[in-house]
Amino acid sequence: MGNAAKRWIIDTGASHHFCSRKEWFRTYEDLTTDVTTAGPSIRSEGAGTIRLPVGDHHIALQNVIHVPDLRLNILSAERLKKDNCIGYSNWIPHHLFDGTTGRTIVEADASSGLPIISVGQTGELNHFEALDLYYIDAANRLISLDLAHRRLGHISKKLVKKLIQGSTGITLKGMDAHIDADERCDECMAGQMKAKPFPLRQPPKRKGIKPFEMIHMDLLEGPEAALDGHYKYLLVIIDDYTRYSWVYGLKSKHIEKAWDKWQARILRHPIRSETSSGKKLIT
Repeated sequence: MGNAAKRWIIDTGASHHFCSRKEWFRTYEDLTTDVTTAGPSIRSEGAGTIRLPVGDHHIALQNVIHVPDLRLNILSAERLKKDNCIGYSNWIPHHLFDGTTGRTIVEADASSGLPIISVGQTGELNHFEALDLYYIDAANRLISLDLAHRRLGHISKKLVKKLIQGSTGITLKGMDAHIDADERCDECMAGQMKAKPFPLRQPPKRKGIKPFEMIHMDLLEGPEAALDGHYKYLLVIIDDYTRYSWVYGLKSKHIEKAWDKWQARILRHPIRSETSSGKKLIT
């Protein structure tokens, strides 16, 4: 192991502290279990407490898991925060600090891309040689189609599939289930809106004083699966006074037939209708 075993990686995603040096434990109990890593699982042999000297301070580490196969030790930032009130900052320079006073406890060496602190060791560390261990021998993890869509700046999912398949050939989670679909996420739909929606509690400037004096109409595009595959659009008509609504399924944006059908069902009244764009229609 040599000097590498005296190094501690500060890990913001680790659930516990992990140490390979059994002689550092002040208390020790046998504990055999599988430890999940980015690579193959490894086995622990025990757990206990360690008094870790860093700089001018000593940190009492609780529930440290002993894993002999590790070549570097793992310091959980989450456990430091909960057990010792010690915070970790990834602002340069990376450092641990007292959560009460904000004073820096020890600075970490992040030249290798991982924040590492040393225990009783001086001089330069060959990080790339030291990091040859199970812990960072990580395989590429598959991500979902939706996550790739968001990471690539919300380009269309069809373009994401084409880009991924043409450049890497990997398969994204959910790609096979959405071969022909191009669902838009909430952020995409909000970005394509031409006007902000009216607040729910905003009182209207004009109100109908009797049924059918004023109606509201809107043409909506819906997923075909939700419309049983027959219709692509929905015409929604709402009476302003009664708030009664009618919905008609349409296969195109032409509303003439649906409008005539609705009029045939309603008694003839002078109606002032208002569309979603704010245009006024007199019937």
